[in-house]
Amino acid sequence: MSQFNTPGPQRDVPPPPSMPSGEDLADAGPPVWPKVVGIISIAWGSLGLLCGICGSIMLPFMPNITGVSADQLPPTMQFGPVQWVSLGVGVLLAVFLLVAGIMLVCRLPQARLAHIAWALLQCVNGVAATYLQWQAQSQMAQWAQANPNSPFAQGQSGSGSTFSLIFGIALTVFFAFAWPVFCLVWFVMVKRSANDITGDEPAAAV
Repeated sequence: MSQFNTPGPQRDVPPPPSMPSGEDLADAGPPVWPKVVGIISIAWGSLGLLCGICGSIMLPFMPNITGVSADQLPPTMQFGPVQWVSLGVGVLLAVFLLVAGIMLVCRLPQARLAHIAWALLQCVNGVAATYLQWQAQSQMAQWAQANPNSPFAQGQSGSGSTFSLIFGIALTVFFAFAWPVFCLVWFVMVKRSANDITGDEPAAAV
């Protein structure tokens, strides 16, 4: 008489995890990054706009604030036509970025191209601003040597002049290129479609 092995008690095996369906992914909601990047653009544009407005208001009254006549002010406190044009362009670009940031927070597809256009224009303006800053700092060093008794010349000789030159240019480069370079990388290489902003599924090819 043959003997059969009696099977032991069966254990409940959990079913394998199921992959989320397209409807589940759609229910997750739109992506969060447009709001984050848009808020940063709004803050960055607002800062540039505030600095530009304050600078344009204070510069004409600089002789009254410092108590020194306009012809005796150092080069870094004197603005010619080129500097005023650069300041005006900076204000316009700040408004441009502010609008682009609002568009991105609203998840408008045009916000991507707006950020790319702003970043390209800002890079060109940043090169000009960096050159003007370098030129002003170089003129400041020469002015300090020619006017050693001026209170504005203190700390502008020797190592102090070199530090001021490097620090001024580094600060200008950071504020001129940090955010536009990020926007170019983000919107050209990472988020390359308007669907990345709206969260919509790309249309299937017919």
